[in-house]
Amino acid sequence: MNDRLVFRHLGAVAFLVALGMLLCLPFGCGEAPGERSGLTGLWISIGISLAVSGILWFIGRYSTGELFHKEAIAVVVLSWFLVAFLGTLPYLLSGVSRSPDVKMNFADAMFESVAGFTTTGSTVLSELEDTNLVPRSIIFWRSLTQFYGGIGILVLLVVLGGKNTHRKNLANTEMSNIIAERPQGQIKKTVGVLFAIYLFLNLLLALILLLAGVPMLDAFCHAFGTVATGGFSTYNAGVGHFTANTEFHAPLIEWSLTVFCLLGATNFMLFYWCIHGRPGVLFRNEEWRVFLGLYLVVCLLILAGGLSCGDFNVQETGEKASLELSVRYVFFNTASLITTTGYCMGDFSRWNGLSRFLLFAVLFVGGCAGSTAGSMKVIRHIVCWKMIRKAIEATYRPNIVRPVFANAVEFDQERQTRVLLYVVTYLFFFVFATIAILMIEPANQQAERNPGLENHVNGVIHCVAATLSGVGVHGASGANSNFGAYSDLSKYVFCGMMLLGRLEIFVLLAVLFPDFWRRSF
Repeated sequence: MNDRLVFRHLGAVAFLVALGMLLCLPFGCGEAPGERSGLTGLWISIGISLAVSGILWFIGRYSTGELFHKEAIAVVVLSWFLVAFLGTLPYLLSGVSRSPDVKMNFADAMFESVAGFTTTGSTVLSELEDTNLVPRSIIFWRSLTQFYGGIGILVLLVVLGGKNTHRKNLANTEMSNIIAERPQGQIKKTVGVLFAIYLFLNLLLALILLLAGVPMLDAFCHAFGTVATGGFSTYNAGVGHFTANTEFHAPLIEWSLTVFCLLGATNFMLFYWCIHGRPGVLFRNEEWRVFLGLYLVVCLLILAGGLSCGDFNVQETGEKASLELSVRYVFFNTASLITTTGYCMGDFSRWNGLSRFLLFAVLFVGGCAGSTAGSMKVIRHIVCWKMIRKAIEATYRPNIVRPVFANAVEFDQERQTRVLLYVVTYLFFFVFATIAILMIEPANQQAERNPGLENHVNGVIHCVAATLSGVGVHGASGANSNFGAYSDLSKYVFCGMMLLGRLEIFVLLAVLFPDFWRRSF
C-alpha cells in the first residue's frame, strides 16, 4: 500500500474540515456569552484541524502514483474516522450542553459528529434554541457537517468509478456504480457538474425558505439537512415549528422540503443527463420509477388509514384536521422517512398500527443508488425481488435460463450474490446491534433515564433501525425525542451503525482485517 499517498489525501480532508469551521464564524457574532464561547471553540478547532492537516501533508509530501484498490478503501474509511474526530472539537471546545444541566462529553460529541457527517440526523441535544447552551455558530457547524457528508459520497463515487479497473472494483463492492449511464472519461468534469447540481439544489431551497419567512441561518441549515437527506433542524420541534407559528408560510415550507427530500434521494447522475439534454434517462430508470411509485403507494395507504382512524386530529382538542393538512402530514413524513432524512411534522408515533408499520418498513428501503440517501437502496430490493421471482419460476421450469436485469444492466451470478450478501449482512448487524443495546441498557435503567419510553424493546429496535438506515429518531422512541438518555457505550454502538450504513458495510469491514494492511496485495 502507498502509505504516503493515503496520508496526503487525509491531509486534504482535514483542511476541508478546517475550511468548513471557518465558514461558521460569521454566525457567532452575537453578544450572548454562549456565542463568545462558540467562537473561541471554533478558532481552537480550526487551529487543531490545520495542524493535523499540515502533519498529514508533511508525511505524504513525496507521494506519487494513483489511488488503487487498497489505497482507495483506506482513504474512504480513514477519512470518515478523521472527520468524525475533528467534528467533535467544536462541540467540546465550545462547552456545548446536551441539556440545561449536562455538558457534552466525548461520547456525545462523537455521536453528534458522526450523525452529521453520515447524514443520519440523530442527536443528543435537547435545547437547540437556547444560545447559551448551543451557540448559533455551532448550530451552523452541525448542519454543515451534513452538507459535507451528502456531497462527499457522490464525489467519491464518481472518482472511484473511473476507468481504472481497481477503482471500478471498489465501486462495484459498494454497489453504487450500478446507477445509470455514465460518461466515459472526464471524471473531474463529471465531479464538478455533480457538485454544481448539489450546490444549486441547496441554494435554491435556501432561497425558497427565505421567501417563506425563514431566517437566514435556519433556511441554510434546513436546506443542508434536506438535500443531504440528513434531518438536523434548528428548532426543538423540528419542522413542526413552522406549522405552529403563523409568521411562516408553513404549506410552502413543508411542500418544498418534501420535494427536495425526494430530489436528494434521486440518483444525481440522472440530473447530470437531464441537464445534458437527455431527460428520457430519468423516466427510463427503473429504480427511480419504483422509488417514486412505492412512495406514492405508501402515502395513499397511510392517508386512507389515517383519515379513517382520526390520526391527524388535533391531539389536545380532538378537532378534525383539514384534508389539506392531513395530506401535508402524510406526504411530508413519508418522504422524510423513505429518503432517510428524518424530519418530522406532528407526532406520527400516535398513528394507527398499519401506518406506523409502513413508516418503519420504509426505513429499510432508502432512496436511489448514487443519491444522498442512506439505507439499503431501492436497486437492491429490485434485484432481490427478481431473484425471488426467478427462483419461483425455476421450481416449475427447471431448464429455463432467465437473466436478471435492473436499470437495463444485467446482474450476473456474482453481482446477485453480492446483493444478497449485503442484505443478509445488513440484517445481521441490525439484529446484533439490537441485542447489544438491550444488553447494555437494561429496561429498568432506561425507564429511569427516559420515562417517556413506554416500550423499551420496541424503542431500541426503532433506534437501531434509524441509525443503521441513516434516518435519525423514529417511531416508539418518539418523533421528537433524542439519544441523550442512552449510555456512552450505547452511543458508540450507534456511531458504529451509522458508519456501517453510510459506508455500505463491506468497505468499512475490509479495514478490520489484518491482511488489508499488509503491503503485498
